[in-house]
Amino acid sequence: MIDKVVVDTSIFISALIGPSGPSRELIRQCLLGNYQPLMGNALFCEYESVFSRPHILK
Repeated sequence: MIDKVVVDTSIFISALIGPSGPSRELIRQCLLGNYQPLMGNALFCEYESVFSRPHILK
């Protein structure tokens, strides 16, 4: 059975910004199928809001 995780916005942003570290490793493990990431509507809306910020887009 695959463990399920909720990837908070700060974890996802950290994984995209940093080339290594625990956040990046968690996303890597999700992509490898070792964890199943879960997301609800509220979290998806938060992702959209954060990703549209100019300092994040840089």
